[in-house]
Amino acid sequence: MVRNMPTIDRETVLHVAELSRLELSPDALEAMTAHMKNMLELVAKLDAHDRKDISPRVHGGEGTGEAVLRRDEPRPSLAVEEALGNAPDKGTLGFRVPAILD
Repeated sequence: MVRNMPTIDRETVLHVAELSRLELSPDALEAMTAHMKNMLELVAKLDAHDRKDISPRVHGGEGTGEAVLRRDEPRPSLAVEEALGNAPDKGTLGFRVPAILD
């Protein structure tokens, strides 16, 4: 067990859910509480390690810390017919989806 590990309880999870405007069933609340406890335990374990010789990274690339990404070069996009080829319901300019709001 890691010392000084932050804890989270059912009431805190319920409070965060309310702030997020989420309704959680009692079973979902218990599951979320257990999940968040597990996450805090993992963070505490990671925090217990000495990180003074580890440089911060934004990605998992090797070497200089520079992002290992492809060059962003413009290229032609798909034709509308090709992009919509397998669409179950297509309009003249794009995918047709059911209306969500009246």
